[in-house]
Amino acid sequence: MEESEIEQRDISFASQNSASDLLNEEGEESQPKIEITINSIENIIKNNTLPLKISLEHEDTILGESEIIRIDATYDNPTKLHYINFTVGLRYEVNNLRSVSSIVSTPVLIKVFEISNNTNLPRQSLKANSNEKLQGDSRRSSKNEVKILGMCNVDLLPVVLGETVCDEKLVLELPSYSWDGNTTAWANLPRISLTMRLNEPDAILKEKDFNILNITVESIYNPPSICTEEMEYKCGTVLYTDNPVEESCIIFEAGKWTNFHDVEKTKSWGPLQNLESRARFSKYKIHHDYESVKSAYKKEFDLKAVVKKDVPRVEWNTVQRILLEPEDAENIQDRIKQYKFWPFEISVSSRQNNSKQKDKNDESIFIYQCYVDASQLLFPGRTRSRVLAQLSTRNLSEMEEKTGLEQSIFGAAIIDESKNIRNKESIEVLESARKNSQETESSSLPIFAENGDPVLILIEFELYRPFLPARVIEDFTEAIQILKSKPKPKGPIYSYTPDLAQEQYINCIKQLVDVIAENYRDFFEQCECQEKCDSKNAASKCKDKNNASNADEDVTCPYFYIPDELSRFRQFLHETGKYVSIRSTLRNKIINLLDQKFAMNSSEWYTTKNQNFVASCYTYLVEQMHTALNTKLDVRLVEEASKPDSPKELWFRAEEAYEFEDYEKTDKLITKIVCNDRKNADSWVKYAIHFLRRSESAEAIECCREAIGLDSRHKIALLLYGIILAMKEEYLDAEIFLKAVTHFYPRFAEGWAILHLLYIKIQYYPGIDLTLDIAEKCLKDRVREKKALDVLYEEPMAWSAMLGRNNQIFLLTTVLLLKLNLYDFAGLALAQELCHGERSVEFLYFLSVNSYLQKNYEDAIQQLKEAETIIGLEYSIAALMGHSLYKSGIIDEAIEQYESVDMLYDRPESIHLVHLRMGFHYIDIEEYEHARNVFLRACKQSPTCKTWLGVGISSYYLENFEESEIALTEANRIDCEDPEVWAYLCMLSMSLHRYDEFAQCYRMTVKNNLRSDKLWRLITHSMDTLGFSSPITVFENSTDRCVC
Repeated sequence: MEESEIEQRDISFASQNSASDLLNEEGEESQPKIEITINSIENIIKNNTLPLKISLEHEDTILGESEIIRIDATYDNPTKLHYINFTVGLRYEVNNLRSVSSIVSTPVLIKVFEISNNTNLPRQSLKANSNEKLQGDSRRSSKNEVKILGMCNVDLLPVVLGETVCDEKLVLELPSYSWDGNTTAWANLPRISLTMRLNEPDAILKEKDFNILNITVESIYNPPSICTEEMEYKCGTVLYTDNPVEESCIIFEAGKWTNFHDVEKTKSWGPLQNLESRARFSKYKIHHDYESVKSAYKKEFDLKAVVKKDVPRVEWNTVQRILLEPEDAENIQDRIKQYKFWPFEISVSSRQNNSKQKDKNDESIFIYQCYVDASQLLFPGRTRSRVLAQLSTRNLSEMEEKTGLEQSIFGAAIIDESKNIRNKESIEVLESARKNSQETESSSLPIFAENGDPVLILIEFELYRPFLPARVIEDFTEAIQILKSKPKPKGPIYSYTPDLAQEQYINCIKQLVDVIAENYRDFFEQCECQEKCDSKNAASKCKDKNNASNADEDVTCPYFYIPDELSRFRQFLHETGKYVSIRSTLRNKIINLLDQKFAMNSSEWYTTKNQNFVASCYTYLVEQMHTALNTKLDVRLVEEASKPDSPKELWFRAEEAYEFEDYEKTDKLITKIVCNDRKNADSWVKYAIHFLRRSESAEAIECCREAIGLDSRHKIALLLYGIILAMKEEYLDAEIFLKAVTHFYPRFAEGWAILHLLYIKIQYYPGIDLTLDIAEKCLKDRVREKKALDVLYEEPMAWSAMLGRNNQIFLLTTVLLLKLNLYDFAGLALAQELCHGERSVEFLYFLSVNSYLQKNYEDAIQQLKEAETIIGLEYSIAALMGHSLYKSGIIDEAIEQYESVDMLYDRPESIHLVHLRMGFHYIDIEEYEHARNVFLRACKQSPTCKTWLGVGISSYYLENFEESEIALTEANRIDCEDPEVWAYLCMLSMSLHRYDEFAQCYRMTVKNNLRSDKLWRLITHSMDTLGFSSPITVFENSTDRCVC
């Protein structure tokens, strides 16, 4: 390679002091180093031979200077690569954090100098200000000038973190900004290529626990009137409040007042912040997500909008990087746990000038303070926290109380500066400022701009590793294993219902048929041989054969002496032991069925009433047996597979029964959901919701365990289980399951909001604002996380979720919690809605829903009246007002509300509970035609047993017996165990003079335990009037009658 193209020279160090740090006493290298090699330079747009010199600096120490390198540049090929191969080394100690700290916190500054005339160039260090030209010695020619061609910086963190070789291509920035004709376009700036490598194969911090903290001061918004372009701005903080401020303070200088927003949003390096060149910029960008900024002023100050506007601000956008040892990280965590706030001070002073005479009044210093909430850094897995804090007047006692900082940051900095100042007047000014900083001032007051807006500063903290690692999956896996290993309760977790006992009895009969048939085949095979021996032909053939075989055949048929075949088969069953086994199995099933279906009084066993009762039971058992045998044996009977009721229909009927206070039927219907599909986690979750409505948390927990056992990621099961654990004050386990919900379903806004409520309940400040911010983000997401349970999509029967707004996270969370019957957490959500909003109509309505579901009807009425004064007549409010009045016994006013709801044009099509209560009220006041119309409308939308019963009752009293029979038959088809339906079928049969049907309906009425004395009196009166005799002995005591 020709000398005109490249001349490579050895490295010479700047001074003996820097060289002594890098060499041992014998002059030999003793420590590993990071080698930085400048490989080449390109994009030199010149047309002459260009002498260059390269210098690398680190923390104001020159690592090395190259000899003069001559570059032949031409306009013909500006992109030509000019090879340099200049290498310097930066020493460090392996596994010594203090040795590596400066390498992490400060980048290497690279300067490329252009030598205008290298004749008699003096050998001197090129350590000079980036904005100045190096002047030669007075004895040298003035033509020998040096100017900076460009400068850049390189971050050594990739090498520290384990990269053994790292290549970079960097743009040489101009030494200063200029907006005149001398500005060079970015594409025309020179570029250098370099390589960083370790000369040792081991990592710098191998097997060393460390962390890295980045603190970024961004901008002050709404600055006060004293902030002008002529002022100088500094921001200071401390890393450790226990150490002296002089040792641990971090100063952000070069803040500037500007009226324009930063387009590039690039962070500057703290150690290079005094450079006017773009070489001070790092590769870090200001984060664009302003919605996740922790701020107590979101309503008063729209940060996202202000950042993009050209409004006055004081701007730093500077980052300071600090390497933390384990002890340092623990100290910071302890300080945040104790104080929560991180101290910052802002200094505003008049800008220094070069004039010899200064006016002392122009050097006044204003110092403000602020407390930055850094508690989010303690949230597991959290590495970033941006906080918007308000500035306030300085008060050292309040600063010490809130942050633990006992001394002013800039007061200590002023003392250090005064040691290096020889000017007497400057020393007096600094001493005056120091004394002012130590004076006891009035209490700290928040600062506001002239227009009343708060003066705010935006600070960002970022960690390389979180202080507390996230262990969501590990903790959840461990909790699941513990949950599955817990023993199940000894008793059944669902009730043994009459339907289940009847089904087991029928299945037992069918199985016994198969057992008897199999034994009969064995019996027939044994008897077949005896029949052959009775015939003469068979006897003669048997004589020709072995006599022993004839003897065996005689032994195999021992029942020839019994003439009756059935008796012989019975004897066979006795001798084989099958008869006893069949009898014991059938007896157990009969006992279970009788215990569930009928209640017997053993004290009056030999009375006539109980003997009649026994006869009825025997008849019932025989009928069920015949049914089972017919479906099992009769081939002409085509058994149509009856479709079981869907879980949705069963849940709806259970809700209806609960509102009419038929809790026994509610339990049966919910249990039937589980019995129909025990392998479905949704069924167990519904069962848990049912138990929570009855405040039976232990049973609800068992149901949740069953659901989680079937589906370990079932959203609602995990959510329910976590909330129930929180209600039992088992907060650690509750947090594990609620965090698992947000981990598996990160867009589930209500899940994040419930985790937020848990943190408020346990006062875990690092997670309070963080979870709320994420919940609000998820709420704005275009793809919302869907709920996992069908009943959560349906409108509740007694109240409406239509009044909730989709942009209010706490109202949506309240709706979900109310549907899950979690009233305590719903109250917490409503309290947060009141804190973040106002006493709105929605808030009052859902507060009244919470009161209604907890049976506090008076409170619900008062809250609904308050809401009604705001919004007027509205469907949701009027309907719930009617329900509350109805439950309070104020029937007339309740019906008025129902009638108002029924006339509203904007109400939903289905107002099931309103129609039911209206219809039965009209029956009570004998307005049967009106009742019939109401029930028919209800049947059109949601046909249930109750609606058809209402149609049947009203038609019966209108003497429209044909329509009444159709309606009551349909009601009986839907629910064959409703005693009222059987009672009115009994009365209808008497009116139509059908004694056989009357007898059957009467028995079913008794069996299903009709509790209405009014209906019993009507039946008895009709029997006496028409001369119908009782098919069974009628008990005089109504309670005995209801027992059957």
